[in-house]
This record gives sequence, structure tokens and C-alpha cells, in this order.
Amino acid sequence: MDKTIRDYAEMIGPDIKGSELSFIPNADNTGCMLRLQGGDEPHILSEWAERQLYTHFGVRPKWFSYVESPQQAMELNLRLHSTPNHKFRTLRAPEADFFMVRGFVSPVYADVPDTKILDSLLKAFGGADRARVIPGAGKTDQCLYAHVISADAVALPTASGGVFAGLTVMNSEVGYTSVRVVPVMYWDWCGLVVPIPSGKLFKRIHRGNFDNLVEDFSAAREANKRYVGDVSDMMKALEGVVFPAEDDAADAMYRAIVSARGTRGFAQSCKTAYSHG
Repeated sequence: MDKTIRDYAEMIGPDIKGSELSFIPNADNTGCMLRLQGGDEPHILSEWAERQLYTHFGVRPKWFSYVESPQQAMELNLRLHSTPNHKFRTLRAPEADFFMVRGFVSPVYADVPDTKILDSLLKAFGGADRARVIPGAGKTDQCLYAHVISADAVALPTASGGVFAGLTVMNSEVGYTSVRVVPVMYWDWCGLVVPIPSGKLFKRIHRGNFDNLVEDFSAAREANKRYVGDVSDMMKALEGVVFPAEDDAADAMYRAIVSARGTRGFAQSCKTAYSHG
């Protein structure tokens, strides 16, 4: 499993209810932190958690630009009564004196750890010897983006190196996004991950239980075969495409990039590079 995700998971602290917390001014009176009732470990707020809280409270950050931190803390504490059962998700590294509220979720929010997502994905592919989590996976305080690729290369004409089919999964432990899976193709010689825009293999909000993730991801992997087949057929069909002149080929490439929602500037750069190739 990706080391960054494992290290992050080891820092995850317990969920805390709003009724157990209070806002206090931070040390330099430029904002507020949260403190557990009766505790002495102030928690800073991530930007995402602060945005969630302010939205829930119906306040705007700029409102507090005209008041000092003690008044800001007082105003926010008056609104904590609306969060008695909401969960404040935390990160903790006591050895570094680091405590943070990373997110704020409703009482019915179902926790799906990133570690469970990755473990379930690898099992759905048949184990670590049949799949790999490739570089490029991202983990922020809001969301996980992980690419899991099959060990078996896809046969594509004119391809240098290996091309692999896989899945990109998105998950948020703090309410930023639902669990989503989309099909991708991976070119290993350049590290390029290309999503297949028409593919929507799995999507589910964080409600109920997620006991069947391996089965869900296995079904997504099976469904992905259709998209991989479509791409393979399309690539094979390109072998028979012939242009009467280099300029015609460059124009066709430009139109293809724009139709795929690439920027006109990027399309022009590709066309120029091809023409001067």
C-alpha cells in the first residue's frame, strides 16, 4: 500500500462530537482553534474543515475580518449547539504536538477509510501480484485519488512499451466526494494515466455499510472490460486511417484534441510540433 496513505492512516484520531468541543482564539489572535472540553490539546482547522463548518453555521469568513479572535470564538461557540451529533474528524501526532480537525460530517455519514478502499481494490484485481497501485496517486486532506492497474498489458498497435487497463478510485474520509470508480488506460513508458470519459463504473455516497466493496469493485473491473475493448478497437481502427498530406494529418490531430476538450492552445502546440517534427 502507498506509504503516504499508510502514514496518514496512522495519524487518524477519534471522531469528536460538537458538544464536546469549544472554540478558542489561537496563540496570535489571528483566528480560532477547537479544544476538547477539559483538554489542553488545541486542534487547528484544515481549510476544508473550516469551510464545512462556516457553511453549516451560515457564516462567511470575511465577517470575522473586522473582529478580534475572542469575539470570533464567542460567535462560533454560540453556533456549536447545532452540531451536537455531527462528527469532527481529527488527525493527531502527539510526538510532534500536532492536532487537527480535518473534516466535519453529519451523524449519518459512513466512514470508508482509504486503506479499506485500496485493500478492496487490490483484492478485486486478484491480489498484489495481479495489480499495482501506480505512482501518481494523490492524497490530500480532502480526497484520495488512486490508480490501480492490471498486471496484464493490453495489446495495442504502434504502442511503445506497455499499455495497461485499470481503475481510478476517488474517496473522501471528510465528506468532499462520494466513492467513485472510473476506467483508465495507463502508458507505463511515460507514466501517463488517461481516463475514459464515458466510463462511470461505480458511485456511492457515504451512507449505510460498505461491507461488499470487494464485490462492488470486482463488478466494476468486469464492466471495465467493455471500455478497454472499445479503446482497443478504436486504436486498431486508426491503423487504417490515411491522410493525403502531412498538413491534413496535423489538422485532423488539432480537431481531435479540441473535440476531446483539450484547449486550443495545447492543440495548436501539438499541431506545430507535428508539422515541424
